[in-house]
Amino acid sequence: MLLLEALCCISEKSVRNMEEYRSYLKSYTQRLPVKTELVYQHIIEEGDRFEMQPGYKNFQPVKEGEWIAADQDGKILAQCDGYILMPLYQDQGDDGFFIIREITED
Repeated sequence: MLLLEALCCISEKSVRNMEEYRSYLKSYTQRLPVKTELVYQHIIEEGDRFEMQPGYKNFQPVKEGEWIAADQDGKILAQCDGYILMPLYQDQGDDGFFIIREITED
């Protein structure tokens, strides 16, 4: 409902309890950055045998030098601090993972 409202497909007045939707979303996103930029993209090439380290979740903070994944050449370390994002279908494309960084506006 919030997305439909943001896209001007519906008005807030047409949906009962819109504030409950806002509160629910806010409770799940309160620790996530509001605005980010892409700072690293790990591209997978055919035959890389790319594999993520177990346990990573989207928007998990990572530190530069952290062991994130491996391929036929060995460990793949985080190139910088940030938050990790992983494509839903890693095995169907050439994106292994992304690192994003929060943008703070002064």
